[in-house]
Amino acid sequence: MTTEDYVSFETAKLLKAKGFTEGEDCFGFYDKKGSIHFCQTFGDISDYDEDTCIDAPTLQMAMRWLRDVHHIVLVVDYDYECTDKSYCYKVYCLGENGKPKRVPIYGARYDIEGNQSIDIVSYRDYERSRFEYVKYEEACEAGIKYCLENLI
Repeated sequence: MTTEDYVSFETAKLLKAKGFTEGEDCFGFYDKKGSIHFCQTFGDISDYDEDTCIDAPTLQMAMRWLRDVHHIVLVVDYDYECTDKSYCYKVYCLGENGKPKRVPIYGARYDIEGNQSIDIVSYRDYERSRFEYVKYEEACEAGIKYCLENLI
């Protein structure tokens, strides 16, 4: 089974700290050393102490939890103009009405004398990653981690 589709150990610890619990739906878990294991049900981990194991959800499970519980939609986008790093993530924080909250875009403005000031130059409906990623899964992982560290 490929581990590429699962969140990293570090992200799994962040998810647990933020209240992520999928239990029966998680077929992967990390032991206290950070090694990933797979089973048919969580009950199959009889050789491990449940208190020291951490759910290892798939990237999609973590993204669904962000959406359903915290109203944060994480989208991975493909930018064909890049050469070797083509993926970025976009984070939409949904309001009570289901519409994304507006995010200010800051940029430099110059007065007549050429003095620079940083000011809001525009708004958009999402925050975009500052970096591009080679793999889709890398962008997912980075987006999930960003949401956990900065938005929840």
